[in-house]
Amino acid sequence: MAPLISIIYQIFWDIRYFIFVLAVSVGGFSTAYFLIGKNQAQFDGLKEEEYPPYYTLSGSLKFVYLQMIGELSIDNDYFNLGNKSQNWILYPVFLFSTFGLILHLMNMLIGIMTATFAETRLIADQRRTKEHLLFILDNGWMEN
Repeated sequence: MAPLISIIYQIFWDIRYFIFVLAVSVGGFSTAYFLIGKNQAQFDGLKEEEYPPYYTLSGSLKFVYLQMIGELSIDNDYFNLGNKSQNWILYPVFLFSTFGLILHLMNMLIGIMTATFAETRLIADQRRTKEHLLFILDNGWMEN
């Protein structure tokens, strides 16, 4: 159990800077969606029940978080609401956020976790071998 705990601790220690970059990225994309949602509501002639989920700040954070973990809300056609005057910026933001969050940052997280796991596993194997050899040296007198 101890090697597993040390692997989990080491993974969290190694991703501390990554979490900061991820938070800044999520915050930036959430702000972009929030502003686009406000513009859609104001300039595209939407009724209040048609407002996209990223119209509020908490809704934009939830929208970007769900996008980050792979829920792209394809069944809800938020990009074709109203007279579509915001589509010229909405689609590029969606493409950049999809590429940046899903493809780039999530794969980077997997890479960091894999490297940490492999390194910690190697150290655990070396530690186990060392303990085994010390046990043999300490109890070598029993052989005779």
